[in-house]
Amino acid sequence: MHSYLYHAVGSFRSLFSHHRTWLKFALIILGFIASTEMVGVSSWCRFWLLDVNGYHSLLQFFRSNAWSLREVIHQQFPPSKINI
Repeated sequence: MHSYLYHAVGSFRSLFSHHRTWLKFALIILGFIASTEMVGVSSWCRFWLLDVNGYHSLLQFFRSNAWSLREVIHQQFPPSKINI
């Protein structure tokens, strides 16, 4: 299971211009998988035991230009493989 998660999350590394941004992305994905409650950014903060600085860091991540949601979606679901 660990190997599968490592390779699944690792396949997105090339989409991020900074290693630190990719690490935050990986932590967010793991938070989605492991957390029993996912209401918003504050849920990740509770799961990872982050303080106010961690909360603001996550908000900054979602607003960052270091990654693109469109590219993440296209990595997971390439347009040529979607049957419409």
